[in-house]
Amino acid sequence: MSALEQLIAALQTLAALYEKLIALEGEKRDALVAYKPARVEQLTADEEILIAKLGEVSARRTQLLDALLPGSKQPTLTLLIERKPECAAQVAPLREHLRQLGSELARLNRLNTQLCGHALSHVTGHLQTIAQSGICAEQGTYNRRGAARAFAARALLNRNA
Repeated sequence: MSALEQLIAALQTLAALYEKLIALEGEKRDALVAYKPARVEQLTADEEILIAKLGEVSARRTQLLDALLPGSKQPTLTLLIERKPECAAQVAPLREHLRQLGSELARLNRLNTQLCGHALSHVTGHLQTIAQSGICAEQGTYNRRGAARAFAARALLNRNA
């Protein structure tokens, strides 16, 4: 098998792993919204295994690009397409597919980060309320006029995400 064929196989493997990771991120979002910490923990462990596999395949991709582009400081798929137009027909669609998968994964990661942050702020607010309720007669969440302070509940989902 030539280095180009090996590279194409590595890129296809990367795409399949990214697709699995995207599916896991979607499941994690659902578990975060439903507040299922055990499921989030399990999905995070599965995610770590996938990320380790991604690292191995990505290292292999880098080795193959080094072999195909000797002397390049930073061999990339774009550079391979520019220097070897005969590879463009096979590599360009895979590169674009990987770019789209990366964008989708980044979007899901941002959403899950926001969901985790919101859940933690709610837990922190509830803990502050419990901790302060034994110290003083007034709740720590609202002032005498009923205006929220220190802890203000927010929506779990941001419509901009």
